[in-house]
Amino acid sequence: MLVAITGPTGAGKTTTAQTLVKEFAKGVHIDMDTVKHFVCTGFRYDETTEGLKQWTLLGKNISALTSNFLRQDYVVVINGCVHELTWREIEKYNVFDHKVLLFPDEHTNLSRDLQRPKAIAMGRSAVLSHRNLFLNDAFYSDWLEYDSSSDSIDESVQALLKLIMPQLL
Repeated sequence: MLVAITGPTGAGKTTTAQTLVKEFAKGVHIDMDTVKHFVCTGFRYDETTEGLKQWTLLGKNISALTSNFLRQDYVVVINGCVHELTWREIEKYNVFDHKVLLFPDEHTNLSRDLQRPKAIAMGRSAVLSHRNLFLNDAFYSDWLEYDSSSDSIDESVQALLKLIMPQLL
């Protein structure tokens, strides 16, 4: 099984994915931020030619990791807030069983970002920009939207399990 989790900065993607994957006997969590940081000379977050190449390469690398784990019967949970090109590249080689958009309300989203360590907090402008992207980009229209505003991580994971694996619960 392959699960994708995305959402704006501070939505709880990484923590949710890390917790969710532990519910399976053979589970792998692929955090796109970790793979982006393989580029030690600086990942390009823009839409320049080089930036778009990096987003595409990220998708290819994650796709290769994903394929290898899926062939060995692992459940793979990928999380990240990345360019649409990255998701499309992964989908060239793998089929997502579930695509989840974590989307807490704006107040909760901003509050969570403020609670992050300074080194990874994105700030109000970035949070609102990310929220706008997910609200307006048709690419995410078929993703299951989950509002985690009032849930703990454990409650969110249990709710997601009910959605993606109802026969297990």
